Parts: sequence; C-alpha cells; structure tokens
Amino acid sequence: MRCLPGTRSLTYSGRIGDTVPATDFPRENVIDTGHTRSEGYWAFCRFDHEEVYAARMGFQRGGIDITDGNQAMDPQALQLHLELMTGDGALIWLGTGKYRAEQLNNDPTDVDVQLRVGSREIFRIQGWPQMNWHFESDDGLIEATLAFEAHHVTLLPDAILPRVVFSMWETSGPVVGTLRHADRQYQLAGTVFYDHPRVRIMDHPNSSRQWYLYTPVALKNGSTIISYYAEDRRGAPLDYYCFAVHTDPNGKTEWFGDLQLTDCVFDADALPCRWTLRGRNAETALCLSIDVRPTSILKMWGTPQVPTSRKEFVFIPLVLDGNATFESGSARYNLTASGLAEYWRA
Repeated sequence: MRCLPGTRSLTYSGRIGDTVPATDFPRENVIDTGHTRSEGYWAFCRFDHEEVYAARMGFQRGGIDITDGNQAMDPQALQLHLELMTGDGALIWLGTGKYRAEQLNNDPTDVDVQLRVGSREIFRIQGWPQMNWHFESDDGLIEATLAFEAHHVTLLPDAILPRVVFSMWETSGPVVGTLRHADRQYQLAGTVFYDHPRVRIMDHPNSSRQWYLYTPVALKNGSTIISYYAEDRRGAPLDYYCFAVHTDPNGKTEWFGDLQLTDCVFDADALPCRWTLRGRNAETALCLSIDVRPTSILKMWGTPQVPTSRKEFVFIPLVLDGNATFESGSARYNLTASGLAEYWRA
C-alpha cells in the first residue's frame, strides 16, 4: 500500500501532495474534534538570534503505537513538550504523563485548546490561520508566547504502520514573540514549521518504522523544504516515506520522491550530527547538506520519568544549518538553509 502524491489521504480531506492557501484548507482538517485515536499540535521554531536558536513546543492527545508490538494506546495519554534551544544549552521541560487528555479544554467549533492547572495556564493555542501560542512550564521557569501565520498547507504522505495510519499535514510561516527563562526575556523572530498529525487504527502487514529523520528548513529566498527519510526494521527505506517537498513563497511546490540519505554521521550520543539528502523529479535535482549545532543539556525536567541525559532523549530537537543545491538542465543555484530537525529510533 503506497500513499504517493495524487492519492487520496486516508485521514484528511484532500489528496496527498495538495498544497493550498491556509484560508482555503478544510476546517475539519484543522479542528481537533476528539474523534480520532490521537491528534497533535507541534510547532518547530527557528530564530535569527545569537543566544536563542530555536524552540519546539506542542502536545499530542492520545497514545500512539508506531511499532509492530502490542502496546496499549491510552486515549487519555497526553504528550507535552516545551523546549528552548539556547547557546548555553537546551532547556527541556517534558510534562508527558503528568496530565491527562481529559483535562484539556477544547472548543469543538474552532481552534482553541487549553490546559489549565489551578491558576496556571500550561498552554493555550488559538486561531487559524493566524495562531497564538502560549506555553509555560508548570514551575514557571520557562515560557513561550508566540504568534505566527500559516501561509500554505501541504498534505504529507500517510505512514501506514502495522497497527495505525499516521497522517500529517504541515505549514510554515513567520513567527514573532517572546521566550523567557527565569527573569531573562528575549524578543524573537524567525520561521515556524507547524505540523498537525492524526492517528487512526488500521491493521496492515506493513513493516514498522525503525527510525526516521525529519528535516524542515527555511531557505534564504523565503522558500522552505520539508523532508522525511525513514527505514523499516529490516534497514530498507520506506519508499513512500522518503520524500521532500519544496515550497516557494507563493505556494508553488516541487516534490522529490525516492529521497536518498548519504554521509550520515552520528555523534557520541548516537544522534545524527551531519547528513546529506538527495532527491530528483522530472526536472530538478535537489541536494540538501546539513550540519547540526552542538547542543548540551542545560536542564531537563518535568516528571520523574524524564531522561537524565542527551543520549537517552532521542527526541531532542536538532538545531541545524545547511545548504540546498538545485540543478535543472544547465542551471544550478545554491541557497543557505536553517531549521530544526527531529530524529527518532525504536
């Protein structure tokens, strides 16, 4: 079973590869009605700032089993992250497991979802396509108040796994706002990559994902590249989930299938620190070269189950810089890139 551009999404209204203005995107694709097994809101922010490089925040309502095992998928599970990537090190607050999905206040008619515990607002997300996000650790140590605007939305291929279908769409746009660590506050601007995954049950004999590498980058000319590279437990690339999509500032997209990963180097914590992605379509060849900025852990906290080291936290955001090369016929041009990647392994 293959979910390539042009095929109908198994979860969302629309076809894989469709890119539309955010104002025209179907509302049923945006609003969390609580009827799916799991649904998430995730913002990957990359800033042009010397001290604060990036932030990732978001939540996933409902448990997910993306393995081929038999893990219970608790519909009341709540995955919750607020992570600031600074020049001094990463500040990672993980509230996963501390709260239940039933504690969310969720407007079924609009994008307005909130988690409030006592007098403290842990997070609130409001609006579409202009979105306002507020996240704060439960001890008040770190806080993010950000506004961003979704420009164009793309439906990504469905990941058909042994027990579930993992579907996702993605958008990007400018982000502005403030981040705070203790009494230090920063005014920031940059680019946000916002993805909205949904999960539904469907047994299928596909091989499970053993690992994936998600690489969203903003290019110097205002365009973006979103790419996934994934392999199954046999070490074979999942061909329908090895792709890149290049979107220019006007919303025109180019798809690159059969994405190849080369020159991947891992650091002492077994996390990727350098890699190259190569793809091609009928007209253009793409080469995206990535280097990850070294990042230590300044503080990681939230629950007793929080990992105690960078090596144990495989989901740590990877602050990246790079270069994208496009070749079409005799034409060739290069653009600098910056972004915030995610790596996961079983």
